[in-house]
Amino acid sequence: MSQDLLWTGDSKVSSYALNMQSGFKWPGARYPYGFGRYVSFPSHPRQVHDILVSDRGLISVSKDSVRLHNRRGVTKQVVTDPSLKSVSAMAYSTKGTSEVVVAGEQKDLLRINVDRGVLSSKVPHHGGGNGGAKNTYSITKMKKTGMYIAMGASNGTIDIVDPNSLQVIRTLPAHSGPVSDMDCSGSTVLSCAYSPRKNGYMPEPLVSIFDLRAMKPLPPVAFPAGAGFVRCLPKLTSCCVVASPSGQLQFIDIANSANVYLYQSAASSPLTGIDISPSGEYMALTDSEGFIQLWTNGSGAASFAEFPGPIEFPTSQEDYLHQIDVDDLSMPLSSSGMPYYKDELLSSWSDPLVFNTGMPPPKISKEILENSKSRGNVTYSSYPKHSKPRNVAQEYVSFERQRRSSVMVPKFISEKERTGEIDDQGELFAETDHTRPNKIPKAYRKLEIKYSRFGVEDFDFDFYNNTSYSGLETQLANSYTNALIQLYRFCPAFYNYALKYVSQYNTVDEPSLLNEIGLLFDMLYKANGKHCRASNFLKVLVSIPQASALGLIYDDMLQNGSETGEGPLVQAFARFLMERISFDEKRLRHQSGENDVDKTEFESLVGLPIDSTSKYHPCGTEAVRSTIYHTIELVSVSSSTNVSSGSNSSSSSSNKSSSGKNNSHPNNFLDCLQRSIEKWTQARGFCENCRKYQNMGTLKVIRKLPHILNITIPLHDSENPEMRKTWAVPSWPAKEFVASTVRGRLSVRKHGDGERYKLLGCVVEIASPGKPDNHLVCIVKIDREWYLFNDFLVNKLSEKEALDFSVPWKKPVLLLYQSSVSAKAGFNYESWKLKMDTSILYTDHFITNKRGKIAREYELLTQEEAPQPGTLVAIDAEFVMLQQEETEIRSDGTKSLLRPTVLSLARVSVLRGEGPKEGVAFIDDYIATTDPIVDYLTEFSGIESGDLDPSLTERDLVTLQTSYKKLWLLLNLGCVFIGHGLYNDFRTINIRVPQNQVIDTVDIYFLKSRQRKLSLKFLAWYLLGSAVQTGNHDSIEDAKTALRLYRKYEELKQQGAFERTLDELYNEGRKWNYKPPNNNNGST
Repeated sequence: MSQDLLWTGDSKVSSYALNMQSGFKWPGARYPYGFGRYVSFPSHPRQVHDILVSDRGLISVSKDSVRLHNRRGVTKQVVTDPSLKSVSAMAYSTKGTSEVVVAGEQKDLLRINVDRGVLSSKVPHHGGGNGGAKNTYSITKMKKTGMYIAMGASNGTIDIVDPNSLQVIRTLPAHSGPVSDMDCSGSTVLSCAYSPRKNGYMPEPLVSIFDLRAMKPLPPVAFPAGAGFVRCLPKLTSCCVVASPSGQLQFIDIANSANVYLYQSAASSPLTGIDISPSGEYMALTDSEGFIQLWTNGSGAASFAEFPGPIEFPTSQEDYLHQIDVDDLSMPLSSSGMPYYKDELLSSWSDPLVFNTGMPPPKISKEILENSKSRGNVTYSSYPKHSKPRNVAQEYVSFERQRRSSVMVPKFISEKERTGEIDDQGELFAETDHTRPNKIPKAYRKLEIKYSRFGVEDFDFDFYNNTSYSGLETQLANSYTNALIQLYRFCPAFYNYALKYVSQYNTVDEPSLLNEIGLLFDMLYKANGKHCRASNFLKVLVSIPQASALGLIYDDMLQNGSETGEGPLVQAFARFLMERISFDEKRLRHQSGENDVDKTEFESLVGLPIDSTSKYHPCGTEAVRSTIYHTIELVSVSSSTNVSSGSNSSSSSSNKSSSGKNNSHPNNFLDCLQRSIEKWTQARGFCENCRKYQNMGTLKVIRKLPHILNITIPLHDSENPEMRKTWAVPSWPAKEFVASTVRGRLSVRKHGDGERYKLLGCVVEIASPGKPDNHLVCIVKIDREWYLFNDFLVNKLSEKEALDFSVPWKKPVLLLYQSSVSAKAGFNYESWKLKMDTSILYTDHFITNKRGKIAREYELLTQEEAPQPGTLVAIDAEFVMLQQEETEIRSDGTKSLLRPTVLSLARVSVLRGEGPKEGVAFIDDYIATTDPIVDYLTEFSGIESGDLDPSLTERDLVTLQTSYKKLWLLLNLGCVFIGHGLYNDFRTINIRVPQNQVIDTVDIYFLKSRQRKLSLKFLAWYLLGSAVQTGNHDSIEDAKTALRLYRKYEELKQQGAFERTLDELYNEGRKWNYKPPNNNNGST
């Protein structure tokens, strides 16, 4: 039997609706087929005018209030306001079921957030839609359709309203009297009305039809009995049902008015309403005596809703008496209840009968599978000689033990402040236990950020880092690049090069990895040990088509490891990054009008000039070409026998004579590097002379080593025991070597004359053998000390532990060497600021030359106002949502946040904080966004749909790089930023501002003992006597309010009344629940 809900309102059923999602099938339910009261509750003290049903419950409107009830009748929200006067209709806005627009006899259209129970905004409603005199009529009906809201008025017109701005787009003259009913189907609006007659108002014999695409009327449909009600059929978009108060029903095809079906209702009194279920299977009629008729087009077995869901029933002992069908998968067995019992149940097992399960069996190594043979249903293989002894039982490890031995997670900051506990870091930073070589130390394991109800700000990042060097967060896609970024960050030549170009060139028109990595390097330096995010850098990486084509886009959280590991991925990314930075430099210099851009400064730092000589057999044709590589792949053990070097014998003998017996091993590091410098390979290629494919031998010779040498390690042989033995040698990798040219050939030695290279650091892959869960860390030498960078964990290491690759879970991926010349230059942290190009602060830099239609609200800086160290500026930013938060519901019902909401900068405003133009904005940037926006957060950001779309907006837009560069220049010019809640703003913008350059009013007006931070709106009401944020947020208004609050703080400090005022502020806040009184309408 099918159970559905039909909602009605008022004692005379003057308004009602059919529930969209509560229909469900329940065999054996206690209510018989037909109408049975599910719930009854008083929703308003006056007549109910309209009802909307959503997944949250029931939204109802009466003359002066809007209320939200859940399905059981419990009141969730009540919205009352002086602006609500004789409300008679409502409809959903563009925010789904969380916001409604209401109208009636009042002069304004009101937007109400039913989730929060507040009046969001109100917009004057002008008759005719042309900005003329205010309307003297009332709204009687409202319907939401597609892109518009249709409103029927008492004067017979229909206003078409934009649901975003609530402005009237078009007024359609439909009837001579008040609209009695209206419905919409796609872009078609149908309406009926009462027209004046001698004896009063009578239903018109016509149904008006309008096409909203052309904003024109269509031929009306005749209904001689007088049309009082009209409804469109959900499944037949061109058909509708028209009803008269006398009970006559007519089903009409508006595309073919001759196709008519006539019925007569058996109502004993005039009809007062009609509605059709969303499934189109049922129709309900109500009359003036309070009766409801339910009509159906079939047997009545269908449901009201297309996709019905379960509804709640009160718990009753009667429920337990019904039998259930165990084969009905939609029926929970728990609904049958449990009987009272005296004896112990069979399911009540004692402790000896409960066992903890072990971990899954280990994965069989590739070597065993490759050498296996099959006979029948049995597969067997010889036992590898280099493996562990045979017939040794594996140690039992329970799942609980495995879980407890993972990386330590500190308590949340709020929890530690409440309890006074201190986390012990000793176990986390303990060195490698060589008695258990297969066990990964906790400092090397994959990290995870945990979120409390206070968000990421409550996570104790300092627990993982006691140094002055900053780590990088992991919750972003493509965070596998963190290790490589940290390695290059501590290379002086790379750092100085990136900061030179980012400061002297305004690279804001097109995405540039050179620009982003320079900004990221500077942020990591300024953070001084605080965690950072590489979000802007990774956003630019994702926007480059070549990166996606090369398979470099990789979501670490969604793809938990891979069979090949992240090592090959970061090696490919390193090659791509080098090539892209060189490309960005050429483009920069070309745009600046420089000559000779073919050879870049970056290529002189990392470029490997290579001569390739190809010789075809048997014709003997030779082809020579020169090219530039940015990385060199170390010759692997397996390929060393297939690769010959022209200088192999001479280099080997020189290595042996200069470094002793150990270096004569054919697979020592310098020997492999020498073979990589001169490498001979054989393949087949197309011979231009013979005009066919021939056997070809190629000799690739590196002429010179750069100042920064990238060496990638071949990982396809990483499971080879010989390769592991090579890595386990204490001299691998070489801590330093000398490169020199002998008789026109480049050679490397441990000692001798030439350019000396020292190992700066390496990228290492951490993975348990046979397990797909892997990640990357960086080990780098800083000021003669070795450090581990495991995302946001930073720890000092001994040199022995840093370069020990004998353990099976540690695999080298990339080595970075730097020449002694570049190392002596050191880091240039300040002098580049003297050559910064600040011109972008004094001119507009829009993405198009076309000027927007909306007036600008800022005045550009002049050279006389050039910021100096200590210059005060006020700032505020607004954001839009690109991605909802990702959560996980655990078995115990608790919710765990996996990844927080992804926000994007939408608007940033910066105001002068001092001088004759104090409070005047000089930056008010709207950021162009091409990414899909899931929520504009209009109530909080003031950003409307289309504002950030270059093809639709009427505003002047800038790129994210333009706006970020302005803020970065102000930061490095020494400006002091004033604002409210700047921590979250700067975090989302992805910029680190030193604490001595931040004045945050949320921290100024904060008592730690009260454990509550105050809103800008409440502070402005109490301290300044002004109402802010009464509608949508405005970043200029918020920044100016924060500046005024800072000036008020200075005034109170000078008077010696600040502490007393702060206590009074909290006492008054507690009285008003920390909200301004009458905040619904913005009055104070």
